Amino acid sequence: MSAHKAVIDRSMSGLPGWRSLGFGLVCLAIASSGFCAPTPTESLPPLIYTLTVKSETVDSWSGGLVTDAVGALYRNSHKQFLTALEAATAERNAAESYLRPLACAGAECRRVIQEANTTSADWLKGRLAMEPTRAALVANITIIFDGRFFQVPTTLSAVRLTERDEVVVDQTLGVTYIKTYSVSQHAEDIATGRNDTPFDGLPGHKRARAHYWLGGARPRLIEELNRSIEMIAEMWQARTSPESAAQISAAVADRASLPTARDVIGKASATCKTFHPEFRVLKNLGGYFWLLAPYAQQYFFIVPQCGFDY
Repeated sequence: MSAHKAVIDRSMSGLPGWRSLGFGLVCLAIASSGFCAPTPTESLPPLIYTLTVKSETVDSWSGGLVTDAVGALYRNSHKQFLTALEAATAERNAAESYLRPLACAGAECRRVIQEANTTSADWLKGRLAMEPTRAALVANITIIFDGRFFQVPTTLSAVRLTERDEVVVDQTLGVTYIKTYSVSQHAEDIATGRNDTPFDGLPGHKRARAHYWLGGARPRLIEELNRSIEMIAEMWQARTSPESAAQISAAVADRASLPTARDVIGKASATCKTFHPEFRVLKNLGGYFWLLAPYAQQYFFIVPQCGFDY
């Protein structure tokens, strides 16, 4: 998605609340998931995850596409956004809280283990050998955030170690959650007082993005972090439940019969702008779509039905 490039305003440090995103994330995640979740158990394979936070604009526009000077300009313009996001995801307690929907997808909760690299076969073999179940759910999560687009491409794999010490992948899922800055939602936030941080700019401008994501007592950035994991966990559970997995597989195999996002929106498409309008809708959740990627049989997108009027 290299086309999603935007320079954001650098003055967000004055917004109250952005420095406390880490604390706020823990409180919100725990409040939403509750303390009544089961205690992680050794009888269930753990959730082993990696988490990478980056700016798509910086990563995509460097390396010869722009001069070093322009690359530095983009890097600086995103520094505070990324600093805020990294602060919100750095604490171990915070990570375990917002990953709880994934860890507890099912009847029991998994232990949560962070690792720097789960892609090495030798490392994974050794790690699985340490587990009583000789298995794990491996999640490679990337958060790409540039002030306009918030994306969470994630790969989930249920893996196990055989008696011959061979790593086997039983189930896998590739999915990207996407949310974008929305002019209409930002204007509504201001009008209703949902975002009570003073703002004297115009919705849609660079400064507006900082206000939209980080302003107010309930910053949208925190909400999107939680919502993205919750909805990815919901899709994982659907893909691994025998009954729903069979239905999804049948729909994917017959994708040509599925409506496009534009078909579902219909006459409202002029005012309701969705992402990838030509992609097939696997499931309509009301406010969100599960979309099928046309270039991969088993890759999906989770996007809002409306709200891409950036």
